[in-house]
Amino acid sequence: MTPTYASSNGRLDIWWDNRSDFNANGEKAIFFGAMYDLKNWNLPGFAIGASYVYAWDAKPATWQSNPDAYYDKNRTIEESAYSLDAVYTIQDGRAKGTMFKLHFTEYDNHSDIPSWGGGYGNIFQDERDVKFMVIAPFTIF
Repeated sequence: MTPTYASSNGRLDIWWDNRSDFNANGEKAIFFGAMYDLKNWNLPGFAIGASYVYAWDAKPATWQSNPDAYYDKNRTIEESAYSLDAVYTIQDGRAKGTMFKLHFTEYDNHSDIPSWGGGYGNIFQDERDVKFMVIAPFTIF
């Protein structure tokens, strides 16, 4: 892990589908996800989706000069999350392709370490997250 990225205060953050980037020191992860288009149910433009991720072997950073009380260089943690999506995409007209997406995530850090503590600069505690996104395609030229 590059410490600078974990402390970007939002300027370098990338939105991850299941809340965490699952990219701590030595961490391994597996991700499953699927979207289903509801056009065959006479619902053109509507889709639903779900995803799940499980990660393990996350080790604390080794660059800690003044570690907190939770720091243990031999400790590894696990984290997991699932997400549910409901999507509508406008099918025609001037706004064709504009997407409205409701995204719910339940994230579980399988440890008692507080957010960003114990040498894990990019791992936080359990969260429930809801996002509503509007994605509108446009052409500049």
